[in-house]
Amino acid sequence: MITTLDDFIREYKRIINMGWIKAHRSGPTGIGKTLEDLLGIKENNLDMPDFGEYELKSCRIDSNSMLTMFTKSPQPRKSNTYLRLKYGYSSDTYFSDEKVIHSTLSANRFTKISSSGHSLKISCLEDGIYIESESGIENVFLVKS
Repeated sequence: MITTLDDFIREYKRIINMGWIKAHRSGPTGIGKTLEDLLGIKENNLDMPDFGEYELKSCRIDSNSMLTMFTKSPQPRKSNTYLRLKYGYSSDTYFSDEKVIHSTLSANRFTKISSSGHSLKISCLEDGIYIESESGIENVFLVKS
């Protein structure tokens, strides 16, 4: 059973020494499922670590699939409301006139925010990680030193 990072490293090296291994499932989840099987980790969709304090993530080389490493709400307090009101859009999915904003931002390019006419991205600066609009850095941050 894997409970520590050292356990994982030992088992991972054992798997590497096995050579080429056919995936146990086709599609984008095949690599992760195969690794979990070989490590003896039971498949789950729980929002908790696979072993110890670690969650396994995998991705095929040159894949266009997105991989969520972490989700972080912006700061300071009420930044989500500020962003929603400034960059949000109306959605037929909800039965109200309130604006919504659903987006996954990248650090290497601007992401179009649905039909709002706006784009946002993550900007890594010396003093923190900020959200940037097409008109400049917003006073909204993910991490600030």
